[in-house]
This record gives sequence, structure tokens and C-alpha cells, in this order.
Amino acid sequence: IRFPSYTVMRSPDLFASRDAVVQYKQLVEVGYEMEVLLTSLVKETEQHMKGWEMFVEHQSEWHMLLETLRRPKSPAQKVGGIEQMSRVYWRRHFTAGWALARIAERGARFAANTKQFARERDVLESLLSQDAFRLGKRGEWHERLILLHTTHLRPKGTSVEARAQTAEALERAKRACVRALDDVHVNRISLHAISRQLRTIETKLGVSPDERIEHPRMCVEWQMPLERVVFGMRVRNIRRGPSVWDGSDGIPCSVEQLALWRYRELGYTGIHSENTLATTLFVLLFWDIVFCPLPGVLDTEYQSQPLDMGSESFYFSRRAMIEQRLAEISDGHFVQSIGD
Repeated sequence: IRFPSYTVMRSPDLFASRDAVVQYKQLVEVGYEMEVLLTSLVKETEQHMKGWEMFVEHQSEWHMLLETLRRPKSPAQKVGGIEQMSRVYWRRHFTAGWALARIAERGARFAANTKQFARERDVLESLLSQDAFRLGKRGEWHERLILLHTTHLRPKGTSVEARAQTAEALERAKRACVRALDDVHVNRISLHAISRQLRTIETKLGVSPDERIEHPRMCVEWQMPLERVVFGMRVRNIRRGPSVWDGSDGIPCSVEQLALWRYRELGYTGIHSENTLATTLFVLLFWDIVFCPLPGVLDTEYQSQPLDMGSESFYFSRRAMIEQRLAEISDGHFVQSIGD
């Protein structure tokens, strides 16, 4: 086996002390038990109430952590954004704070499953009040909070008072949408959903098109891809497994092979590669960034990828480098990146 060449940066000081290791291990075990309980059917209320009670037992620890994060920092302690804290973000996965954030996140889900929507809102607000842990989940938290305001926390009824309270709930949801759009850690997938939520809320409030909110990060519609339609004859109808089609040479084939046959008739040559083409181009274009020597991600000489590959911190820890490379690719300098 040949492993790629990179600079190894071991992390002998991943934990501050033995007590930190013990605390982290205990909290991770609690989070795992809660995750197991979440696999129960929603109708198994007793199991979900047990999960909620597990969060309540650690709620004071979570609030104490939030208070610590809110304390004013000295100029030397300020990180000034995710770009400056790229060298410590992955290491936060191994702190009690990270484990507590996961417990709080699961607590919100238990509150939802037991229809404690006001409590779920409070937990989500607490999660969104910090930007030290679980940054990749902030979009989902915003989406759920907006849904709570528009649906579960909105009063039912048609009386004058109920309609007024509904309008207030929709206004709160509208402000929550703007807050989410202002959040620099919300990814583009969530931005699309939140933008559509905002437009729906404005429609319910009767906001005229001229008065609707326009935000630089709004993404109401995706750019539609070019569609190609391929026709073929299905030769076997089975309930399980892939469908079978009549190929150009009379040999049964898969739907992907059928599409390749049609393209071949048009003079093209193609291969069925799923997503390997995109992932290969990604690795070639971002090789130096993928194997950038950040603390805690390249601990041994025997790794095929950094330890944070596939996690949210991969992007956040390399955000400035990735955005710069994307700009270079947009300017047409991608050939040089592959060559280097």
C-alpha cells in the first residue's frame, strides 16, 4: 500500500488533562445513549421522554458553557472569525463543549418528538446563541426554528385575537429568516430552504412584491440543469433490483448503459462513472489543501486522507484556502492547480 506524501503534525496535547479526557468520555457516552433512544418510533413516548430527561440532567452544564462563551475576551483571545481559528476548530471535536452541544441538539429532537415545542425552541435558541461548536448544523437549526414559529407555535383559530397572534408569530418567523440569512455559517442548501420559507411567510402576511425583503444571500431558485431525455424499451419488470432495458444490439442492459448507447449513436464516447469524475477533479484541484498540515488531522504517515475529511470542520478549517482556490478556478487557472 502506498500512502500520499504529507507533513505529519502529531497532537500530543489534544486533551488538556486526564480530567478533560474523563469528562469528554462520559459526555460522549451520554450522547450515544441518546442517539440510540432516537431510533425508537415516535409513538414510543416513554423512550423519547427518557431521552429528554437525559438532556435536562446536563442542561445546567450546557448553560454554564454558554455563559463561559459569552464572557468578554481579551484581544489576545479573540479569534475574529472562523478563518483565524482554523487551526483549533477540528480539535474542538474532542472537548466537553462539543459533546454537550451534541447532547443539546439531541435534546431539541426529543422535545420535538414529545411535542414540547416551546422547550424545543428554547434549546434551538441556545444552540444558535453560540458559534463555537457544530457550525455545520446551524442551517438546520434555523430551518427548524422558523418552522416552529410558522406552524407549531402559531395559535389555531379564526378569532380576531387568534389572527393577531398568528400575525405576530409570522413576524417572528420573518425576523428569524433574516437572522438566518445574516448567519455566515449557514450553507447554501439551507439558504435555499430559508429563502423559500421567507417568501412563503411574506405571502401569508400579505407583503407586496415591492416591499419584500431582498438579501444578498437569498437563494430562492436553483439554476436549472440542462435536461436530456433518452427513450428505450423496458424488457423486464421486476420489483427488486435495477431495471433492465433493451440495448441497441439486443442485449439486455441497465438504464445507464442504455443512455451510453444513445450517446454513442450521436458520436459520443462515455463511461459510467457515477461521481468518481467529480471527486477525482476535486482531489486534483485541492490536493495541497486536502493535505494541508493542520494540527490533529495528519497524525501518522499511514493515512489516505486527513482525519476530518467528510466532517463539517474540513471546510471550516480550510475556508480561506478553499474560497481562494475556487476563485482561481473561476478565473480559469485550474490547469495550473492540477499541474502543481
